[in-house]
Amino acid sequence: MVVYMLQNDDTGKWYRRGEHVRGHWVDQQQASVWPSPQGPIAARTSVRRLTDRRMQGTPEMVVVEFKLVPTKVAEDD
Repeated sequence: MVVYMLQNDDTGKWYRRGEHVRGHWVDQQQASVWPSPQGPIAARTSVRRLTDRRMQGTPEMVVVEFKLVPTKVAEDD
């Protein structure tokens, strides 16, 4: 299975969806994951639009693809 995340190239932080339009940048373990690239692309567009409206510098962002590999989980005896 392939999943996608959005990373801020400037800080190395990852995007986490918020309750409202704005999200925030967190460590990778807390970041949002999408099953298709459209999710992080839409988030990147929203961040750019919001920062442009506020006349702030737009962060450099990249959509990162990860392939999840199943691992065997030890069963309890």
